Amino acid sequence: MSRENLEDAKGDASSEPQPAPEAAGDDLPALAAIYESAAWGIAIASADGTTLLRANPSFGRMHGRDHRSLAGVPLAEIFDPSWRHELSRHVAKAVERGRHGFVSWNLRPGAEPFPASVDALAVPGVAGRPACVVLHVEDVSQRSELEELLANVREEHETIRAELETFIEEAPEGIFVADLQGRFVDANRAACTLVGREASEIIGRTIVELVIPEDADRVWQARAALLDGRTETSEWRLLHKDGSIVPVEVCNKVLADGRWQAFARAMGGRARAQEAMSRQAQRLQEANLELEAFSHAVSHDLRGPLRTLCGFSEILLSELGESVPEGDRDLLLRMQQSAARLSGLVEALYGLSRIAGVRLQRAAVDLASLARRAIDELRARDPTREVEVEMPPHLVAEGDPALLGGVIDNLLENAWKYTRDRDHPRIEIGATEREGERCFFVSDNGSGFDPSRAADIFVPFTRAHEASAVEGSGIGLATVERVIRRHGGRVWAEGRPGTGATFLFTL
Repeated sequence: MSRENLEDAKGDASSEPQPAPEAAGDDLPALAAIYESAAWGIAIASADGTTLLRANPSFGRMHGRDHRSLAGVPLAEIFDPSWRHELSRHVAKAVERGRHGFVSWNLRPGAEPFPASVDALAVPGVAGRPACVVLHVEDVSQRSELEELLANVREEHETIRAELETFIEEAPEGIFVADLQGRFVDANRAACTLVGREASEIIGRTIVELVIPEDADRVWQARAALLDGRTETSEWRLLHKDGSIVPVEVCNKVLADGRWQAFARAMGGRARAQEAMSRQAQRLQEANLELEAFSHAVSHDLRGPLRTLCGFSEILLSELGESVPEGDRDLLLRMQQSAARLSGLVEALYGLSRIAGVRLQRAAVDLASLARRAIDELRARDPTREVEVEMPPHLVAEGDPALLGGVIDNLLENAWKYTRDRDHPRIEIGATEREGERCFFVSDNGSGFDPSRAADIFVPFTRAHEASAVEGSGIGLATVERVIRRHGGRVWAEGRPGTGATFLFTL
């Protein structure tokens, strides 16, 4: 730009900006097009850096203004006035050096500032004095956000890496890392403990130096499997520093960087744990057999006297007939009823004790079919009752048909009993989903129960109501809970007094 053009630009600062300066040469139209369409902001300021002479459209968009209105505007209005001293210093450096770059966070005063990379170029004029200063301005706010994001990612990566290193170092399993030639490059604390050495005594050694000679071939077979892309699990016998042999189970794999990683777990501890579990299982089996024998003996020993008691009372009533005083007859009848109830209780307890020893025969079971059979039996025993029953045509589950039949029988009998006082009794059998798990349920609109007793009602002889309110042994729900537990599921109850109850179970 010539001095005359610069003077014209300064003189017209308060009027409409002029088109890009023309000069001789075929390159000027192309340069003018670049100036107008450049994605970065270009502004021409006076030599002292105080006044803006002209700006291109991109520079105007950065400041939310028409670029033509910026001609003659003091730079203090483009840069925040508090930054005026810094601006003067940077412009002075550009004049002194010919070119100077800097970053400013003070563009767009009066609004949200944005960071900008500024390249100041002093255009030489006459006698070595600058004719003007050209500012190239690039909005780097997105770059700053990306740099901040990258810094956060790096920080998070370092945190994760540190946590991973700590996890590996503190892992209960021995972790050895070797190159594909079998030479150790790292070992964690548990690995050092397995062989009784410091990490410095392991790193640099080959794997075959830490196993007994008989296992060397097995080690190289594992290496060959790794080179074929397979994960190899085998048993090695490591050499402890004190000369003892440490049997370990090893899982080998190749890491992404080509190194060989081996996870080693001492087999002695596992063998002891398995032995302890075996002994515990044996004791549990013996206890179950003893319990079943005891239950059978008690059941057998009680049945005879109870049958005798019932028989004698029945003979007395039959032979003495009307000669038995009314009070004595009532006592004999109550004796019969108590004996019959006690006999039923003995049978229920014996059945409950046998559940633990029953071998599960798993198969597909239609719970709806079991429910229809149970409802038919209840209606046959109580033909005067009208109970509405709702259930789907089929309700397929997997489990032991006989044991699940007992579950359905007990739950429906409960619902049948506790809806006795309702004008329109209703029972529903179905399935639902709770927290992604399929649950089966039996629901009724009966008398319900206190929610605080929801867990207790599955304890033997614990009832939701007084024993005199309804008949039963108090064993039914305990039997249900034990059968469901044998199937690996759980059972629970929901309800409130007067609003009915729902029993749910999973399998």
